[in-house]
Parts: sequence; structure tokens; C-alpha cells
Amino acid sequence: MLDNTRGDGEGPNLLAGTLKVALALASLGYLAAHSFSEKPLDYSGLSRLASEVARKLPDPSTTGSVAQSARLTRLDPCVAPRRS
Repeated sequence: MLDNTRGDGEGPNLLAGTLKVALALASLGYLAAHSFSEKPLDYSGLSRLASEVARKLPDPSTTGSVAQSARLTRLDPCVAPRRS
């Protein structure tokens, strides 16, 4: 599969070898995914789970120090140093 010489007989071709390994790994991943996913996904169960998790998590726009520091920040263009 991987040979150490290019077609003209000069040293290894790293790009071709890398592409061959990537193709082999992609094929193996594809086959593994299909062998493990024989059962179809339960989309209604996944949406219920996502809605339950979303209800338990606080709203990210109102939590943390970002909202507080944004409220306390005053932007004044006259105070900003000039660029030379």
C-alpha cells in the first residue's frame, strides 16, 4: 500500500502516503459508524432531552461577569490615546 519510492525512483512521496492513510482511516471510520448505528436515532427523545437541559441551564446573557463588566464600562472616544 505505501511504497518508499515515487514513480521516478526518488525517495518517499509523503503527500501520496498521507492521502492513502487518510483514505484508509476515513473508510474505517465510515464502516465503524455504520456498524454501530444499526438502530435509528430517536429524534423525539433527543429533543425532549435538549429541552430539559435548556430549561435547567440559566440564560447565558444574564449570568457571569460579562454582563456586569459591560454595564460598568464607559466608552469615551475623547479619552482614547491617538495612534501615530
